[in-house]
Amino acid sequence: MSKIYKIYLDVCCLNRTLDDLEQFRIRMEAEAVTEIIQNCEDGKWILMNSDIIEFEVSQHSNSFKQEQVN
Repeated sequence: MSKIYKIYLDVCCLNRTLDDLEQFRIRMEAEAVTEIIQNCEDGKWILMNSDIIEFEVSQHSNSFKQEQVN
């Protein structure tokens, strides 16, 4: 029986895939976040949300990034 993990990513993590991926570390972190989100979309894990995340995302000054994170 496999365990289903509940995952909580803060807004910095959720924004990581939209950062400049030229730096190796940033690119690796973005790939990790992408894989985590993919596992959640595939139903393997559960991505948790919170009111504070929704608030922080709603305050984003860049509407494209705000839409992508949502």
